[in-house]
Amino acid sequence: MIIDFHTHVFPDNVAPKAIKALENAAEMFDIKAVADGTLNSLKTSMKNADVDCSVTFGVATKPSQVSSINNWAIENNNPDAGIVFFGAMHPDYENSLDEIKRLTDAGIKGIKLHGEFQNFPADLEKMFPIYKALSDAGLFVIFHCGDDLFAGDSGNSSAARVKNVTNKFQNLKIIAAHGGSFKQWDESIKHLSGKENIWIDISFLPGYISDELWNKLLESFGFEKILLGSDFPWMAQQTVIDWLKSKNLDKQIENAILGGNAEKLLELCS
Repeated sequence: MIIDFHTHVFPDNVAPKAIKALENAAEMFDIKAVADGTLNSLKTSMKNADVDCSVTFGVATKPSQVSSINNWAIENNNPDAGIVFFGAMHPDYENSLDEIKRLTDAGIKGIKLHGEFQNFPADLEKMFPIYKALSDAGLFVIFHCGDDLFAGDSGNSSAARVKNVTNKFQNLKIIAAHGGSFKQWDESIKHLSGKENIWIDISFLPGYISDELWNKLLESFGFEKILLGSDFPWMAQQTVIDWLKSKNLDKQIENAILGGNAEKLLELCS
């Protein structure tokens, strides 16, 4: 199986504005979306790249967005068709524990947090009740980690801060995006490798990480802890798949990263 653990889509009426705003934010890096950011565009990409399942999520930049993003996630979550939605959360959302229960009851498997866009450090004490509730419910949390070409780098999403979360909540299942710390991979290796409750994805690594650092990540984390991720629509799913296959890994390792590891984690998409 091929499972892309890191994609983004927007409702049809939101996608054009969201894509334009993000392209403008990353204009200095000349980053353009490879698709229009709708759910249908993701399905088309999956078909073209032979992707069996995609995990997709949005980010609530305001507390008022949490409920509507989660409503859309619940409505469109369809694991049998290979579309797995994660929910959203915000540190200032007042009904966070009830919302986590609602997500759990609806079959949502996790949430996405982005300290740069949401303006909070990953180890903010105010988040601890949320992390505990996620841990108790068996839900994943995927953190944006490291630098961000759209929002900059305040240090909110550093590997060191994520390590503090893993140390305090050792049963919380954490996915550290972008190799654990985008453009700061030595920090990822230093703080996050060897943690039982943490996985990394390879979203947006092609074109940015050197072969030397990639090999260090693979050796430090072990292939069982690495998940395929594209960051679609900001990088084509086929691009990341081709990049991974170009590494000429042992087939067992390649297949595990392409989807075997994610299939075990999600217990679905089969």
